[in-house]
Amino acid sequence: VNETEADRVFATRPEADFATGRLSFELKQYQTGRVDFIVSLVDQGSLDGVPQSATNMTFTLEVVPINKVPTFVMLPTITVIEDSGVNASVIAENITKDGLVVGTEDYQSISFLFVSNDNPSLFSVQPSISSTDGILNFTTATDAFGRALCQVVLQDDGGDLYGGSDTSPAQTLEIIVLPVDDRPTFNLLESFAVNEGTGRQAKALYASDISPGPINENCLVTDDACGQSQQLTFVIDQMTNPLLFLEVPFIDSGTLVFEAHADAIGSSTITFRLQDDGRNIVFNPAPDAPFLGSDLSLRKTTQILVNPVNDAPSFKLPWSVSCLRTVVSGAQCACPAFRGSDGEFCSLLTPNDILQSSFQTSVVKIPQGSGVTVIPNVAAHITTAVNYLPASEAVF
Repeated sequence: VNETEADRVFATRPEADFATGRLSFELKQYQTGRVDFIVSLVDQGSLDGVPQSATNMTFTLEVVPINKVPTFVMLPTITVIEDSGVNASVIAENITKDGLVVGTEDYQSISFLFVSNDNPSLFSVQPSISSTDGILNFTTATDAFGRALCQVVLQDDGGDLYGGSDTSPAQTLEIIVLPVDDRPTFNLLESFAVNEGTGRQAKALYASDISPGPINENCLVTDDACGQSQQLTFVIDQMTNPLLFLEVPFIDSGTLVFEAHADAIGSSTITFRLQDDGRNIVFNPAPDAPFLGSDLSLRKTTQILVNPVNDAPSFKLPWSVSCLRTVVSGAQCACPAFRGSDGEFCSLLTPNDILQSSFQTSVVKIPQGSGVTVIPNVAAHITTAVNYLPASEAVF
């Protein structure tokens, strides 16, 4: 008998009962090993004064190990942000090979296993946990955001003989990658020129390569694989000479639309930005998460030119003049001051009648032989263009 080994394994050493042949003993908790015993049977009689005994028997009592399940405590959720790259953080603690403080299976090797991951595309390097320090390691995929639900177990190399267990119950780990709104992008033509008075303009493809950002911000259908379907709007950041326009320029689906005032000429420099609605989209895995990133593109500047067109000059002849009593040669018919004895006088239309008048013929009555007669301002509203009076000169 190996006394030392027997003392290590047994709290009460084995004893055999002659009457029943029953062997009884008590093991020490968590101890295993192999102990050899010599058993002898001696009766109470003797032969020639010598006690008689059966032949000694040797037997071995082996206490075999039953693998105890490994254990750990894990945080249920970890949250990172999009494009954060390599992540390493403690996620598991109280890692044991046998679930015991005393550590009866320290000779075993243990490792964490991810038995499932419902969103592997979220990662460029899949999640893993170190059994030494409980650190979770993974790398997020470029531009990816969303949630992955993982089932994690701890497994040792002790096997499952004699009803043992080498694998812990699975625990759920939720990995949340918060979205960071990428700037929308677009290209813009440098300038657009039209002629004065050409009306409402619609220039297709003025803005091109319009995008809210990566493909997962421009999904036809939103799901775990594709997170958002952002809507885009062009906004004016700055604009010079806004009075040039009857309808302020805007861009709709890449088409530039505007209308200049009928007789306006000049240029306007406009800075556009493209805005998405990512700020208003709720991220369901973390609805209270703050907005991250930018919903506005970089600024793009363009110029609208309205070139002058030479309009035909115009004038009005609004007078109806009767100077029949002016008979002195060289006399001036100073309408409306002149009034003849017969009541005839110069007649002037009202200002509104003059503007609305379409008559370009005046009736001037003078008596035969009246000589030189002067009628001032018989032509009125003399302009370089219809309904427009710039600082210019018209000559008859």
